[in-house]
Amino acid sequence: MVLYGLVFGSTVLLGLGIYQLFLEQANRYVTKRVNQARVQLEDMFLDVPRTRLILFYVVPPSVLALVLGLVMRGPIGVAIGLGLGLAIPGLALKFMRAARHRKFHNQMVDTLLQISSGLRAGLSMLQAFAVVAEETPPPAGQEFALVLKETRMGLALEEAMLHLKKRVPSDDMNLFVTTVLVSRETGGDVTAVFARLVETVRAAAHRDRNVRIEAAL
Repeated sequence: MVLYGLVFGSTVLLGLGIYQLFLEQANRYVTKRVNQARVQLEDMFLDVPRTRLILFYVVPPSVLALVLGLVMRGPIGVAIGLGLGLAIPGLALKFMRAARHRKFHNQMVDTLLQISSGLRAGLSMLQAFAVVAEETPPPAGQEFALVLKETRMGLALEEAMLHLKKRVPSDDMNLFVTTVLVSRETGGDVTAVFARLVETVRAAAHRDRNVRIEAAL
């Protein structure tokens, strides 16, 4: 009887230890993912409460693990549901980032036209960026507003432009940032350079549109 009691007690203590270890690991995982998600969301100018993000990482795996565990009647269903649930937040963030990048890309030609027009009117580069920030809807307006904010806080325009390229990576953005940096270094005719840049980006956008139409057909 005493032996059975010792075995039972040891089993309970072992189970509690494993459960505590699981909770600690789960808490570390959720905390790490939530912190990463907050950085990505801030890059998209989205302010999501931390408690909501925690639920976003806890609820899907918990619900799917429970549902698939009941449906498949075993630990395999629980494991599959847990894996699917853990993947959902990351996939959702990737989808949001991709959608934002597509929208920015679609605004690129109009944005460059605004900057080019501003330069032709005698505005400085930063003044032309300010026009874009004020008159262009998100995400382009938000991104250029952040560039201006960073320069006003003492960051060099070159560094602010590199941050912009990192936030919104694309071939057009690489070309745009390179054009801005080179034109500032060489001190050439910025207006003419931007006019050529607009035509280059517009031609690339036209080619991309034709490719999508042909693919759809």
